Order: sequence, then C-alpha cells, then structure tokens
Amino acid sequence: MSRLPQPGQDAGTWGDILNDYLAQAHQADGTLKQGSVGTAQLQNSAVTSSALATDAVTATHLATGSVTADALADTSIPVTKLSNTVQSSLTKADNALTQTAGDSRYATAAQGAKADSAYQKPSGGVPLSDLKKADLDTTYASAAQGAKADAALTQPVADGRYVRFVDQNGDPLSGPATTTIHVNTTTGEIDDITFEGA
Repeated sequence: MSRLPQPGQDAGTWGDILNDYLAQAHQADGTLKQGSVGTAQLQNSAVTSSALATDAVTATHLATGSVTADALADTSIPVTKLSNTVQSSLTKADNALTQTAGDSRYATAAQGAKADSAYQKPSGGVPLSDLKKADLDTTYASAAQGAKADAALTQPVADGRYVRFVDQNGDPLSGPATTTIHVNTTTGEIDDITFEGA
C-alpha cells in the first residue's frame, strides 16, 4: 500500500516510496490522472459554469427532473428547439386571427354597444306606438299606394288568389287593423296568428 516516507526512517528508499505515493494520482509529467478526482473530492460549488467546456454537459448527464421551469431563463428555449407538434400548434395560433381578419368578421366595440341598445321586440309583438312614421313611409306602402293597389285588384280575383281576413261573423275586417301570421322557419309551420285592431 502506498504511503509517505517516514522522517528518520526509510533511509535509501524514501525517494522510491514518495514517487510511488505520488504516482497514485499523478502522471509522470505531474498532471493528474484521469478519474483521480471524484465527486467526493470536490467542495460544493467548486465547479462553476464558466469552468465547464462548451457542450460538456449533455442531456445524458442530467438526472430526470433536475432542470425545472424556474431554473430556465426567459426566452432561453427558442421555438426551433420545441417538437414539431408544438411548433405547428404555435404557428396555427399565431395565424388564427389577425387584426384585418377580426375587423372584417366581427363587430367593433361601438357596433356592439349599438346592438346592445337596440330595440327589443315585446313577446306579444311590436305595438303600434313603437313604430315611427318615417320608418313606415320608407318600408311600407303609403295610404295612396294602398288605395291604388286596392283599385287594381278586383274582389273575384282576390278571392281566387289570396287569403281573406274576416271576423267571427264572416264579415271583412273593418278599420285600421294588423293581422300577423307567425311562421316557424325551422318547421315551416304556423305558430300563431295575432290581430291588432285600431
């Protein structure tokens, strides 16, 4: 077993004993042998990142779970280092909705506010008091236009082509009145018929 020379002893052999002792960890040129310094010989924090050669530590040298998210610096992992699946998902998200596409597809905040304050139709139908004359003038026929249409359509022709509205006695409706047929656009059936007299 290698040992250091003993003072006052090992006369004539102390040099060989010392060389044998040093040769346990040193090369002939005085440098350390490979593997002569292990983890047990290193103090905590003795080896810093600046002392490591580039790419000296690879994934095979890292224990599972040893590198956590909080140990990574912001932006330290570029997109190119992520898997192809993750890169594809990120690209789709980036291209999902641009400002131009959003402006052409969706209402602006101002338009949304205008819609929120829009007229809400009562469940029983729109009452006459809620209609504006200006809206009626531009949307519906005027009284003169209606009279002209009445004159153009004779009773026999109307009876053969159009629906007639009569009261419970079979008499034509008199005075200003509105008969509304409510059609279910999903089923095509008539849901209800309502009547509003003057």
